[in-house]
Amino acid sequence: DKHLIVLVQMALENFQDRHAVRETVSLIVTRERDVKEREQLWTTLKGLCKRANDNVTIAWEALKVHLKDANPAARTRAVRLIGELFARSSAFRVCVSGELKLFIQRTVVCVCVC
Repeated sequence: DKHLIVLVQMALENFQDRHAVRETVSLIVTRERDVKEREQLWTTLKGLCKRANDNVTIAWEALKVHLKDANPAARTRAVRLIGELFARSSAFRVCVSGELKLFIQRTVVCVCVC
């Protein structure tokens, strides 16, 4: 049935997108990148987030994990990426505002420790 095939393909694309969002966030946050590599990763993440609001939510969930990272540089990069996404995406702002207390707790701790 063609309808079933289309549904399976869409589910696979959604799964692949979610994985790509998590992986891209992790690549941006886990270590310092040169400018060109960071721009490429940022372009990839923006494209994924534009495809679906679910991808924006996945990015927020991944970033919350990185805000607890033991490495202060990784936490700082996570905060910077949150700032970039917050400035550009209303869907991301909705995600953050829904958990504003958590964000402030983790961010203030990050800023104080860093």
